[in-house]
Amino acid sequence: AKPRYTLEEAEGDASARLFVVHNPGDPRKRLASSYHDPAIDRAFAEVLERWRPDVVHFNYFLWGLSLGMVDACRAARVP
Repeated sequence: AKPRYTLEEAEGDASARLFVVHNPGDPRKRLASSYHDPAIDRAFAEVLERWRPDVVHFNYFLWGLSLGMVDACRAARVP
């Protein structure tokens, strides 16, 4: 029920931080939006700023994330 691209830090155990971005599916979504989404890139840049991880590992980008997240890591100097 949250607006699209709302970012929240969720409660988790002490060993990991969990960030949730609300990005529900949309059958009208164009294919390009499934791997390039500037709003997701901005949300991820906010996560990097708040969390400051030592390293980021990506496994899957389609249907909800964005390849621009890699550029956000470069900009934040996170390998």
